[in-house]
Amino acid sequence: MTHRVCEACGFENAESGRACRLCGARATDEYALIAVAPDDATPAPRKALEITREYTCSSCTRDYTVSYERQPAEPEQPVPVACPHCWQTTEVNVGRAAADGQDYHVEKA
Repeated sequence: MTHRVCEACGFENAESGRACRLCGARATDEYALIAVAPDDATPAPRKALEITREYTCSSCTRDYTVSYERQPAEPEQPVPVACPHCWQTTEVNVGRAAADGQDYHVEKA
């Protein structure tokens, strides 16, 4: 069985020809699966992924988006965000580098 790295989420044990078990991306989806380099080869650098997720405020029930860049397989951590409609605060998960540098932004959907 051949394993691949999922381009969508960075999962390193995605099975060749199947949807990623972690995020569900398929080779025919917007993000293709790329082959894992053999141990003796130098892996190609991975490009950061621009992630935009939509949320619904629990207070005003209006939608907003949170955007940030994340490296494949980078862990996520919770950060505080404020709804751009009513300023109710909550926590959402973003990539560790974006969280550490507060390099994420919230917009009205």
